[in-house]
Amino acid sequence: MSQHDIMDYIFSSGQRFEHPATELMEILPEVEKLGLVTLEYSQRVLCVNENDKDILCVEDSECDGEIDIRPYLCEEEGDYFCPKCRREIYPSQKQRFITAIICVNEEAITSYLQTLISTTLECEVQHNPRGLFCARTAGGDVQVCVIDWCVFSDPSVLQAGYPRADKTLYLFLEPVSNAPYFHVQTSPDRLSDLIYTDAIKYFKNRLRKLSKPSSHKVLPVAYPRQTNATMTSYDAIPANSQNPPTNKLSLPVPLGTRWDQIEMYFLDGTTLAVKIRDGKYRHFTHEAFGMCHKQSKKPTQAWYLLATLCEKHGRCTVKEAKFKSTTSASTQCGQLRRQLQEIFTIKTNPVSCSSKDRIISCKFKAYPDSPSKETYVDRGGW
Repeated sequence: MSQHDIMDYIFSSGQRFEHPATELMEILPEVEKLGLVTLEYSQRVLCVNENDKDILCVEDSECDGEIDIRPYLCEEEGDYFCPKCRREIYPSQKQRFITAIICVNEEAITSYLQTLISTTLECEVQHNPRGLFCARTAGGDVQVCVIDWCVFSDPSVLQAGYPRADKTLYLFLEPVSNAPYFHVQTSPDRLSDLIYTDAIKYFKNRLRKLSKPSSHKVLPVAYPRQTNATMTSYDAIPANSQNPPTNKLSLPVPLGTRWDQIEMYFLDGTTLAVKIRDGKYRHFTHEAFGMCHKQSKKPTQAWYLLATLCEKHGRCTVKEAKFKSTTSASTQCGQLRRQLQEIFTIKTNPVSCSSKDRIISCKFKAYPDSPSKETYVDRGGW
């Protein structure tokens, strides 16, 4: 892995890697010191592992089952079973494998960028909307745009013909997954380069240049620009799409939130209750989710698919979702996927459709009924 590749990986929230990973651990501590990322650790054991004490007791030597260690289960009293072969597992007798999960700290990154811009230009910096930093200088307003966040808060900043592009510097957290959204004819910087390399000197010089009254051009960056040909998206809109989804509702979740930390409850034909992590419940209609037809305001097929997933506890057949074919089911899954990614600002795939098994499933927790003890908030954060 090159240094750039490693840093891009570190700023990809939700990425998992086996710990310790030598290449990552050479750089990660420095980023952790700044508070920009944190690590969460999980442990697991393998059903079949030649290094384990119970290797002679294995009945199915081909079993590839993995068992996650849970703090509330006893390792020596038969609380664990292999999910594949169902044999009883005693983790205390087995070799452990540790996985580290990267959680990007958006609040710390915001503070880091505000401090960087304000100290460079010696002025106050406003952050609004999410991902767009504005400094008022003698040469006019100078902006810094974090592409990963503006994709959801204000996509117009990323479109060709944006009127203030010549006074805006653009930053990537994850260049590979966000390149398809970016259409401004300028070269974006990596946030990782500002932290770990001398590129921060060039970035500051470009900021100062833009702040001068006579300045109208952005200086070239210190390293070659990657093109869309080398930046491909996963679970995102195709690179030839000129406009990302434009739902009115945007509910940025705490940074590092995974889909399995989101709960959705189907309350009635047009209302869902949503809870993030250990937060409070919030109610949303199909109109608030942007899943309604413009004229009639009736629910769209994407909403009916979401409702069916809730009714079936997150897993249903193509037939149960009332699709005639897996092709039409996959199309609607794609539509629902894009809308949920935009609403919750989580880039990974929340919904999938298996053409082989004809099964539709979701990564978030889906339930058909209202939770028994519900603390409801209408507005505000999670």
